[in-house]
Amino acid sequence: MICFIFRFCAEIQDVFKGPIFAQIVASTIIICMTCFLLVNQLNDVALFASSVLYLIVMVVQIFIFCWVGNEVIYSVSKTLIKAKLLH
Repeated sequence: MICFIFRFCAEIQDVFKGPIFAQIVASTIIICMTCFLLVNQLNDVALFASSVLYLIVMVVQIFIFCWVGNEVIYSVSKTLIKAKLLH
């Protein structure tokens, strides 16, 4: 059973690591471009406001990946500590 779980995790990781990496790189590039746009478009209030909202959305999008990854690492480490205490 444990071997099946490890193989399943490895398969999921192989499937999703490329697209998630591409999403984070694209979001980072968009954040940089949006910040550049914000610096250059200080006169237009509507464009500035929409760019700030878009910037917040892109930062939250990266934050979600980081938060979920942190929760997975925390849960696994907590489980491993419990498993060591049981044996």
